[in-house]
Amino acid sequence: MDDVKAGFLQQAVKADSDNIEAYRFLAGYYMDSGSHKEAAEALRQVVKIEPHNAYAYIMLGDAYWNCHRYEDAIVAYKQGIKLHVENPHNHYQLALVYLKIGDKDSAIEEYEILKSLDNELADELLGLIHK
Repeated sequence: MDDVKAGFLQQAVKADSDNIEAYRFLAGYYMDSGSHKEAAEALRQVVKIEPHNAYAYIMLGDAYWNCHRYEDAIVAYKQGIKLHVENPHNHYQLALVYLKIGDKDSAIEEYEILKSLDNELADELLGLIHK
């Protein structure tokens, strides 16, 4: 997506603050272009409009992670997990944040959950825990 399309989407959300599709596309564009702060802003609107959208919470967690807002990332990932507990990516990402902030015990708790969901991803996480 180029800046013209991004500008069009920005205008679309200004004209209709409930335009969920425009917010989704904007968030994806911002994430892909490395504009994580702007992606987080768009994703906050997505979860405001669709509070049961687990994927949007995980993307929001990813945006916060990239902005080094680790506590906010934890909150977003936990909400995503609450909405879709069986997605291994959610637990893996949450464990990575815990490791980043030095909370190894919480990372191990996520590893224990992850083992029952995706052994390969759990093994990868275990390697990171024991680094």
